[in-house]
Amino acid sequence: MPCGRARSRLDHPLARTTSPLENLCELLQFHKDLHVDGRELIPNEELGIRWERVLDAGQTTVHEILTFRNFGQHAYDLPVTLRFRAGFEDIFSVRELLHEAAGLQDPPGWRDGRLHFVYRGADRLRRTMTVQFSPEPHTTEEIAATFRIKVPARDAVAISVTIVLRECAEETDAARATCHIRQRPLIG
Repeated sequence: MPCGRARSRLDHPLARTTSPLENLCELLQFHKDLHVDGRELIPNEELGIRWERVLDAGQTTVHEILTFRNFGQHAYDLPVTLRFRAGFEDIFSVRELLHEAAGLQDPPGWRDGRLHFVYRGADRLRRTMTVQFSPEPHTTEEIAATFRIKVPARDAVAISVTIVLRECAEETDAARATCHIRQRPLIG
């Protein structure tokens, strides 16, 4: 999969898709030494990050893989924290074109190793965003997952993130069951 070179910031284009399955990829390389706890950890340009994103519109799922590649001669141990938030506002409400009552957003929470965001809309639809990780994070906070990754010399380590978006009626247990769309593998 071709990738473009990127800046040292994670300011890649917003996800956009018109096809059921689309791949986006970015290479990130740091042009300054990285520091942890006030000490030099990784010299300039020894660590690269490949950020791959696969959008599956049919499953309303985003699959992301962050691969940390060590180009140096020494192994590195570093913390990586990923933070998430969910906005369930109607695009017309955001643009102030609608003046409807807003729904209620539950506080984010961790269940079964997954981060859950839930919005109960005034339109009686429940919208959810569930974030799952592989490997599991070493620690979690309200909206964050922290990994302690060990990247051997001239090797790579990956973190996989799957974000699942769902919308279903709040009315009955039978309607809630329709909220769960069958998962299918990306390859095969």
